[in-house]
Amino acid sequence: MTRLQVLTEHDWQWHAPVGMPGTHNLVAVADGRTVGMARGVPVDEDTRELRSLWVSPVARGGSGT
Repeated sequence: MTRLQVLTEHDWQWHAPVGMPGTHNLVAVADGRTVGMARGVPVDEDTRELRSLWVSPVARGGSGT
C-alpha cells in the first residue's frame, strides 16, 4: 500500500470525529490571533485520545511567511 493510499483510506479518522459526541476541540489564541488547535476524541467514558495538534509557525518561533 502506498503512502497516499494509507492517507486516503484513513482520512475518515481525521474528519469524522469533528462532530462526534464527546470530542473536545481546543483553540489557543494569543494577541487576538489563533496560534494553535488540538482535538481529543473519546476512547471510553473517561478517556480522550489526542487526535490532532497544530501550532502556527509564528508561535513555534518561525516567521510565518
